[in-house]
Amino acid sequence: MYDRTRNNNRGYGGTPIIEDNVYLGAGCRIIGGVIIGHDTIVAPNSVIIKNTEAYSVYSGIPGKIIIKITKENIEKYRDYGVRNCETVI
Repeated sequence: MYDRTRNNNRGYGGTPIIEDNVYLGAGCRIIGGVIIGHDTIVAPNSVIIKNTEAYSVYSGIPGKIIIKITKENIEKYRDYGVRNCETVI
């Protein structure tokens, strides 16, 4: 594994910034100097190439927002094994 991401002339260079209370699913990829917002969930095998919003769930290639995390759906995510969901209120 290399310490830096490859640029490939696509503007994806840089080091990602991962904020607090972020859940990264197995096999996901964070490409380039993007910012993963706090209290965000990235689904397994997703590829993130743009900054993410806080309190959101991202999935897909490229990763897209699939849901915003609210008080009403915190219990749903807690059932899937995501820890510290109470910090997402």
